[in-house]
Amino acid sequence: MDLDECLTLAEELVQRAYPPQRIARHVGQGMDVSGPGYHVMSVAVSDVFWEESAERWEEVWGHFEAKRAQLVAALTATWGLSCPRTFRADLDRTLRGEPLPPLADVLVEFVTDADTWYRYGRSVCVSLGQWDKGLRPRKWCTTCP
Repeated sequence: MDLDECLTLAEELVQRAYPPQRIARHVGQGMDVSGPGYHVMSVAVSDVFWEESAERWEEVWGHFEAKRAQLVAALTATWGLSCPRTFRADLDRTLRGEPLPPLADVLVEFVTDADTWYRYGRSVCVSLGQWDKGLRPRKWCTTCP
């Protein structure tokens, strides 16, 4: 997705209804997941890095981080400053067997931090994470109440 498509998606996600149960669908190389109280959308997915060098992985991660920063800057220009959100405490809670809110329960598996805005009673998070063993960096746009 280019920057304009990401901005359109962010605006659309704050209006999109949540499904009554978890739905996952593959979109290109990515996977979108929605459920009661959340949407998680892949807006960029890298190639597989299972056998690549650390230097190559760092190069691609840096590219994705630059694209994430552009999206954050564009959303900041539109919606104002974001609030940082960390999922590290949520990971600790998961390890202790404590339940998490729906979005945190999904994101804690692959994201540590996110830029977050609050729109129409929902959180909109933009983050960079790694969801699969293929070491594919991904840029995410998510919403939850």
